[in-house]
Amino acid sequence: MHYLATTILSLSVVFSTVTRPAYSQVSAKEDSLLKAKKHFSFAVQYKKSESYELARKNYLESIAYNDTVYQVHYSYGDLLIKMNRPHEARHEFARSLDLNPEHYNSASMLARLCYEAADYDSALAAFELMYRLKPDDHQALRNIASLREHLGMKRKALEAYTALAESGKADTDILERASGIAAELGEWKTSLQFTTLMLEDSPDDTELLRRGAQACLELGDPKEALVHAEELASLGETDIVILERIEQLALRIGDTETRINALTLHNAADRRNTGITAELAENLLVRGKQELAAEYIAKGLEIKPDDGRLRILMGNYYHKRGENDKAIAEYEAALKDERWKDDAQQFIWQIRPPASEDEKAEREFFERGREAQDPE
Repeated sequence: MHYLATTILSLSVVFSTVTRPAYSQVSAKEDSLLKAKKHFSFAVQYKKSESYELARKNYLESIAYNDTVYQVHYSYGDLLIKMNRPHEARHEFARSLDLNPEHYNSASMLARLCYEAADYDSALAAFELMYRLKPDDHQALRNIASLREHLGMKRKALEAYTALAESGKADTDILERASGIAAELGEWKTSLQFTTLMLEDSPDDTELLRRGAQACLELGDPKEALVHAEELASLGETDIVILERIEQLALRIGDTETRINALTLHNAADRRNTGITAELAENLLVRGKQELAAEYIAKGLEIKPDDGRLRILMGNYYHKRGENDKAIAEYEAALKDERWKDDAQQFIWQIRPPASEDEKAEREFFERGREAQDPE
């Protein structure tokens, strides 16, 4: 019995020395949690009664006992906003997010405070977190797009604007910004898509029509660009620069019909430009529209009777009709225009070959010169 009693006593001493510190630690932790909870409860009550200093003191006491509850930091941040201490509030909302990265309200408050403090990088990060947590938060997405644009992140901004448009939550301002950024980035197809959406609501917006025409030209589509140019003309806003680009592109890709239509608009807007009149008439003659071409030539000659190119074109018109005397008369009139004198003489010789030796030699001279310029 003496041995058994001695053993039990010895074990009791051992357990007491081993378990007492562990028990003390658990007890101390539980005590801290209870005190933290108590001060948090006091803090909330003081905040509700607008006793802000007492509330702040109790929040600090609660956090001193336990710094791991995100709700406490969020609630304390709310108090600091009421006390007009935004910098400290930012710290509390950031700490709340550290403890719970999925707490949307903390991200929302942090985003707002960072934005108001012009800390746009941090604000952007907070808005992006909000959007990840709530993909249907279109206001957060709008803020993301705007901040990315402000920070020079054009391509990322365009991604956000595009997502807004696809969600059906983009207003005219968003579409306008998206279209402009897409144009800056050379994303002409995207720019045209946004411009087309805006034109559905504002079909008479001349700036949008110009932007649409430009996008079509950049995409190599003069025919569609002409649609926008025609709308501009119908609104009394003919854009000569756009028409010239359409004419050049149509010529380059061999779209004669679009070129003729663009030249027709150009001629209507600038009737005294006989160069455009001649270009239009020449294209009409090539397409076999002889009578229409002659009408334009006649109108051009009323404005500038000594235009050699128009005289030659009128001569070609008469020649195709078999009226060679009239054709020669037009060619001879063109001889007075130094720019077109040589061409006019060649057309005369095609109808009426040279009679004298001097004329023959002159014709041979011109023909050799032409062959040298065009070996084919």
